[in-house]
Amino acid sequence: MIQLPSQAEISYLRRFSVAAIYLIAVPTRPPMVLVGTATNIASSAAALVARRRGLFVAGKPLDIAWAGWLADGAANRLVHAVTSRHGSTLLKMSVKDATIEIAALAARHGVTLADHGTTLARVSNAVGKIRERVEASRQNGTLQRFNAEFKRRRLLAQRTGARFPTYGVVLRRLRTAMAMAAATGGAGTPLAIFDQVFGAD
Repeated sequence: MIQLPSQAEISYLRRFSVAAIYLIAVPTRPPMVLVGTATNIASSAAALVARRRGLFVAGKPLDIAWAGWLADGAANRLVHAVTSRHGSTLLKMSVKDATIEIAALAARHGVTLADHGTTLARVSNAVGKIRERVEASRQNGTLQRFNAEFKRRRLLAQRTGARFPTYGVVLRRLRTAMAMAAATGGAGTPLAIFDQVFGAD
């Protein structure tokens, strides 16, 4: 069973439109696997298995045995190519053979599969940086300035009759801007980030 991304890591990956192709080992002889694609692997795998309940032992943890990461559009196309070839999401082969076939199809489609462990390590590091920046912004007053800027711009929008996003929406935008800064290694000044979140006056 591979390590699965946390909810914070899933949110980060979704911001960059990244998804995994994954394999679930089916406890049968001869060996078989189920193939799927998702950013939230756990949720997707549960739905995939629910349609094949007869192949699995009730109450036994799923063996999500392998995953590779790539752009979500490419992941969908690659899984479509695999399932079209086999006529099903159920592949009558071992995990090892399935990974070899998927890697070969990816190469044929000009797609690079990122290693699961390496991807999660990088994402975990980026999410950690975001948490550190949020905490630093609390300590140095940036978040207070953000809240004050939100109130200022909301009042301005109310006076002019313009539409203005809710606090929840702009907070998500702030986290996205911080994620982009973390991913690119940029620091991002408060004013520049505020303009990304609210739009320049």
